This record gives sequence, C-alpha cells and structure tokens, in this order.
Amino acid sequence: MIQILSWVICALSIITVLFAVHKNRKCWSIGLVSALLSIVYSYATHQPAMIVLNAAFTIFNIWGLFKWKGKEAI
Repeated sequence: MIQILSWVICALSIITVLFAVHKNRKCWSIGLVSALLSIVYSYATHQPAMIVLNAAFTIFNIWGLFKWKGKEAI
C-alpha cells in the first residue's frame, strides 16, 4: 500500500508542475492533495523532516489558492 501511495504522490507532483507551467489554478489544489498525502506517507515511513517540509508545502498551496493571479481553471 505504501508503494502505491508513493507512486500516486509522484504522479500528482508531476501534474502539479505541469499545471503550474500552464498557469492553471488547479496546480494549487493538486499540489495540496499531493502535500497532504506526502505527510501521510512520511508519517508511515518515519520521516519527520519530510513531514515538516510537506506541512510547509501545504501552507504554500493554500496560500497559492487565494493569491493566484494566473488563468482561471477551465
């Protein structure tokens, strides 16, 4: 199950970057899901530094949702 979760996080992270490159607001929502899943993964694999890192990413993604000035999601 942990292996599947890591692949889902990988795919979501790539999608997040692709949406950001295309200035699509969905990048923040997908990034938020990716960061939250990464916190679960990091907790399950006993990686406290990654929990802190992804908590910061969670905050940045929430902030980005409200501050984004790119194109609206279609």
